Amino acid sequence: MAIDLEGAVARYLTCGGRVFISSQMDLAWDAVARTGGSCPDFVALDFTQKEVVVVEVTESASVRALSERIKQRETRWYRPLQTLFSAPGAYWGALDAWSYRFIGFVRDENLKGLYATFKNDADVCFVGLEAVLLAYRYWTKRNENGLPRLTWPTATPPPESETTL
Repeated sequence: MAIDLEGAVARYLTCGGRVFISSQMDLAWDAVARTGGSCPDFVALDFTQKEVVVVEVTESASVRALSERIKQRETRWYRPLQTLFSAPGAYWGALDAWSYRFIGFVRDENLKGLYATFKNDADVCFVGLEAVLLAYRYWTKRNENGLPRLTWPTATPPPESETTL
């Protein structure tokens, strides 16, 4: 039996009804601006925090490709989305002042290495995939606290209980 990880992440992101998601949003390559050329798993609009959240989901044992995409997040995701949301005549006008950030859903065993790599990046956060598979384990806390803001000043990840939300 295959597990629909992206479906589980979508449920996690939208529980409580304050986050809208678009899956597989095509951010076309702009040869002049040299931006885009990506299709993140989700773009989430967090109406409570007024944030645009780029979300990637991977069950891969290797996170090298994901890390490279995150390092290019300004040109790959943030700027193309800012251009889209601030385009003349776009009904997204209110979003042009929102902040941007990234959440990656990865295997628990990849968390420590990713925290070490992105420990100085306040707009980057990771959540263990295992934590989002069973809604009853996170539902109340996720509704009370909103989307995770898991940033730590060291390469040492938090205790297991904190990586699950």
